[in-house]
Amino acid sequence: MLGDWHARLALFCYCSFAQMTTLGYSDITPVRAPATTLSLLIALFGMFYTAIVVSQFVGLAQGASRDSA
Repeated sequence: MLGDWHARLALFCYCSFAQMTTLGYSDITPVRAPATTLSLLIALFGMFYTAIVVSQFVGLAQGASRDSA
């Protein structure tokens, strides 16, 4: 898999982002470069999605507490 530089870059980026996003080094890992890139994008956008949903709930809760006070 480490024959060309695209595969090496994808593997090295996957390993570093797996560590940062706590994606982990589980038994199921992507084999080819497009799969590693896709799994990284899913992990990163999943974190942003969670942050946006939580911020919406916090905003709704703050708005409700201002209306009742």
